[in-house]
Amino acid sequence: MSGSKAWWALLAAVCFGLAGCSSTPVRFYSLDGVTPARADAHSEISVVVAQVGIPPRVDRRQLVLGVGEVKIAELEQWVAPLREEIGHAVALNLSHLLGAEQVAAWPQNLVADAALSVHLDVARFDSQPGVGAMDEISWSVRDRQGKPLASGRKNYQSVPANVSLAALVAAHNQNLAAVAEDIAQAVVALKQ
Repeated sequence: MSGSKAWWALLAAVCFGLAGCSSTPVRFYSLDGVTPARADAHSEISVVVAQVGIPPRVDRRQLVLGVGEVKIAELEQWVAPLREEIGHAVALNLSHLLGAEQVAAWPQNLVADAALSVHLDVARFDSQPGVGAMDEISWSVRDRQGKPLASGRKNYQSVPANVSLAALVAAHNQNLAAVAEDIAQAVVALKQ
Protein backbone atom coordinates (compact mmCIF):
# COMPACT_ATOMS: atom_id res chain seq x y z
CA MET A 1 0.00 0.00 0.00
CA SER A 2 1.38 3.38 -0.94
CA GLY A 3 2.00 6.08 1.65
CA SER A 4 -0.96 8.23 0.61
CA LYS A 5 -3.39 5.27 0.59
CA ALA A 6 -2.19 4.22 4.04
CA TRP A 7 -2.65 7.75 5.29
CA TRP A 8 -6.23 7.89 3.93
CA ALA A 9 -7.00 4.47 5.39
CA LEU A 10 -5.69 5.61 8.77
CA LEU A 11 -7.72 8.84 8.55
CA ALA A 12 -10.88 6.89 7.65
CA ALA A 13 -10.32 4.48 10.57
CA VAL A 14 -9.87 7.38 12.98
CA CYS A 15 -13.03 9.10 11.70
CA PHE A 16 -15.10 5.91 11.95
CA GLY A 17 -13.64 5.25 15.37
CA LEU A 18 -14.52 8.71 16.60
CA ALA A 19 -18.00 8.46 15.13
CA GLY A 20 -18.49 5.14 16.89
CA CYS A 21 -17.36 6.65 20.19
CA SER A 22 -19.74 9.57 20.10
CA SER A 23 -22.72 9.16 22.40
CA THR A 24 -25.78 10.95 23.61
CA PRO A 25 -24.97 12.99 26.72
CA VAL A 26 -26.42 11.98 30.07
CA ARG A 27 -29.00 14.41 31.47
CA PHE A 28 -29.16 14.92 35.22
CA TYR A 29 -32.16 15.81 37.38
CA SER A 30 -32.45 16.99 40.95
CA LEU A 31 -35.25 17.11 43.48
CA ASP A 32 -35.39 20.40 45.33
CA GLY A 33 -37.24 22.45 47.89
CA VAL A 34 -40.02 24.26 46.06
CA THR A 35 -41.98 25.65 48.99
CA PRO A 36 -41.46 29.41 49.33
CA ALA A 37 -40.12 30.61 52.66
CA ARG A 38 -42.89 31.86 54.93
CA ALA A 39 -42.29 35.37 56.21
CA ASP A 40 -44.30 34.65 59.38
CA ALA A 41 -42.43 31.42 60.20
CA HIS A 42 -39.44 31.51 62.51
CA SER A 43 -38.29 28.68 64.69
CA GLU A 44 -35.22 27.85 66.73
CA ILE A 45 -35.94 24.13 66.41
CA SER A 46 -33.30 21.85 64.91
CA VAL A 47 -34.38 19.00 62.62
CA VAL A 48 -32.53 16.19 60.87
CA VAL A 49 -34.09 14.21 58.03
CA ALA A 50 -32.74 10.68 58.51
CA GLN A 51 -31.77 8.27 55.72
CA VAL A 52 -34.80 7.73 53.50
CA GLY A 53 -36.11 4.23 52.79
CA ILE A 54 -36.98 3.68 49.12
CA PRO A 55 -38.19 0.70 47.07
CA PRO A 56 -35.32 -1.37 45.61
CA ARG A 57 -36.63 -1.00 42.06
CA VAL A 58 -36.02 2.76 42.09
CA ASP A 59 -32.85 2.63 44.18
CA ARG A 60 -30.60 3.58 41.27
CA ARG A 61 -29.20 6.69 39.63
CA GLN A 62 -31.25 6.24 36.45
CA LEU A 63 -34.87 7.37 36.34
CA VAL A 64 -37.30 4.45 36.41
CA LEU A 65 -40.34 5.22 34.28
CA GLY A 66 -43.72 3.50 34.16
CA VAL A 67 -45.90 1.38 36.41
CA GLY A 68 -46.08 -2.38 35.94
CA GLU A 69 -43.96 -2.47 32.81
CA VAL A 70 -41.07 -0.16 33.56
CA LYS A 71 -38.28 1.39 31.56
CA ILE A 72 -34.92 2.31 33.02
CA ALA A 73 -33.85 5.55 31.36
CA GLU A 74 -30.09 4.97 31.18
CA LEU A 75 -29.29 8.50 29.98
CA GLU A 76 -31.67 10.28 32.39
CA GLN A 77 -30.17 10.23 35.89
CA TRP A 78 -30.54 11.72 39.34
CA VAL A 79 -27.65 14.01 40.22
CA ALA A 80 -27.24 12.12 43.54
CA PRO A 81 -28.66 8.84 44.89
CA LEU A 82 -32.47 9.06 44.98
CA ARG A 83 -32.73 8.58 48.76
CA GLU A 84 -30.42 11.60 49.22
CA GLU A 85 -32.38 13.66 46.69
CA ILE A 86 -35.67 12.94 48.52
CA GLY A 87 -34.19 13.71 51.96
CA HIS A 88 -32.60 16.93 50.70
CA ALA A 89 -35.85 18.15 49.09
CA VAL A 90 -37.91 17.43 52.23
CA ALA A 91 -35.28 19.13 54.44
CA LEU A 92 -35.26 22.28 52.28
CA ASN A 93 -39.05 22.42 52.26
CA LEU A 94 -39.18 21.95 56.06
CA SER A 95 -36.65 24.73 56.52
CA HIS A 96 -38.85 27.09 54.49
CA LEU A 97 -42.10 26.01 56.16
CA LEU A 98 -40.82 26.11 59.75
CA GLY A 99 -38.56 29.11 59.34
CA ALA A 100 -35.83 26.98 60.90
CA GLU A 101 -32.20 27.51 60.01
CA GLN A 102 -30.98 24.25 61.50
CA VAL A 103 -32.47 21.64 59.19
CA ALA A 104 -30.23 19.05 57.58
CA ALA A 105 -30.59 15.82 55.65
CA TRP A 106 -28.62 12.59 55.82
CA PRO A 107 -25.74 12.12 55.02
CA GLN A 108 -24.72 15.80 55.46
CA ASN A 109 -25.83 16.03 59.06
CA LEU A 110 -24.45 19.38 60.12
CA VAL A 111 -26.91 19.75 62.99
CA ALA A 112 -25.44 18.42 66.24
CA ASP A 113 -27.93 16.80 68.62
CA ALA A 114 -31.05 17.82 66.70
CA ALA A 115 -34.24 18.23 68.74
CA LEU A 116 -36.27 16.28 66.16
CA SER A 117 -35.58 13.67 63.54
CA VAL A 118 -37.81 12.99 60.56
CA HIS A 119 -37.95 9.46 59.17
CA LEU A 120 -39.35 8.79 55.69
CA ASP A 121 -40.23 5.46 54.11
CA VAL A 122 -41.20 5.70 50.46
CA ALA A 123 -43.35 2.70 49.53
CA ARG A 124 -43.98 3.95 45.97
CA PHE A 125 -42.10 6.36 43.76
CA ASP A 126 -43.83 5.93 40.41
CA SER A 127 -43.00 8.11 37.42
CA GLN A 128 -45.16 8.25 34.30
CA PRO A 129 -44.25 11.09 31.90
CA GLY A 130 -47.30 13.17 31.03
CA VAL A 131 -49.49 11.11 33.38
CA GLY A 132 -48.34 11.52 36.94
CA ALA A 133 -45.85 11.33 39.77
CA MET A 134 -47.25 8.97 42.41
CA ASP A 135 -45.52 8.79 45.78
CA GLU A 136 -46.73 6.77 48.76
CA ILE A 137 -44.83 7.96 51.81
CA SER A 138 -44.90 7.13 55.52
CA TRP A 139 -43.23 9.58 57.87
CA SER A 140 -42.58 9.95 61.56
CA VAL A 141 -41.19 12.69 63.77
CA ARG A 142 -39.11 11.55 66.74
CA ASP A 143 -37.44 13.30 69.66
CA ARG A 144 -33.73 13.09 70.58
CA GLN A 145 -34.24 9.76 72.31
CA GLY A 146 -36.05 8.28 69.29
CA LYS A 147 -39.51 8.43 70.85
CA PRO A 148 -42.21 8.80 68.14
CA LEU A 149 -44.10 12.09 68.48
CA ALA A 150 -46.16 12.19 65.27
CA SER A 151 -46.59 10.12 62.13
CA GLY A 152 -48.54 9.88 58.92
CA ARG A 153 -48.94 7.94 55.70
CA LYS A 154 -50.41 9.26 52.50
CA ASN A 155 -50.51 8.86 48.73
CA TYR A 156 -49.35 11.99 46.98
CA GLN A 157 -50.04 12.49 43.28
CA SER A 158 -49.24 15.34 40.93
CA VAL A 159 -49.80 15.62 37.20
CA PRO A 160 -46.83 16.88 35.18
CA ALA A 161 -47.37 20.05 33.13
CA ASN A 162 -46.29 18.18 29.98
CA VAL A 163 -44.63 14.92 28.87
CA SER A 164 -41.05 16.06 29.55
CA LEU A 165 -38.98 14.44 32.26
CA ALA A 166 -38.28 17.88 33.74
CA ALA A 167 -42.04 18.31 34.24
CA LEU A 168 -42.22 14.85 35.81
CA VAL A 169 -39.44 15.75 38.26
CA ALA A 170 -41.30 19.00 39.06
CA ALA A 171 -44.40 16.91 39.85
CA HIS A 172 -42.35 14.78 42.29
CA ASN A 173 -41.09 18.06 43.81
CA GLN A 174 -44.73 19.10 44.39
CA ASN A 175 -45.41 15.78 46.13
CA LEU A 176 -42.38 16.16 48.38
CA ALA A 177 -43.45 19.73 49.23
CA ALA A 178 -46.85 18.31 50.28
CA VAL A 179 -45.12 15.70 52.47
CA ALA A 180 -43.08 18.47 54.10
CA GLU A 181 -46.26 20.50 54.65
CA ASP A 182 -47.86 17.55 56.51
CA ILE A 183 -44.71 17.10 58.63
CA ALA A 184 -44.42 20.85 59.34
CA GLN A 185 -48.05 20.97 60.53
CA ALA A 186 -47.31 18.10 62.93
CA VAL A 187 -44.16 19.83 64.22
CA VAL A 188 -46.04 23.10 64.79
CA ALA A 189 -48.79 21.20 66.64
CA LEU A 190 -46.13 19.60 68.90
CA LYS A 191 -44.85 23.05 69.91
CA GLN A 192 -48.33 24.23 71.00
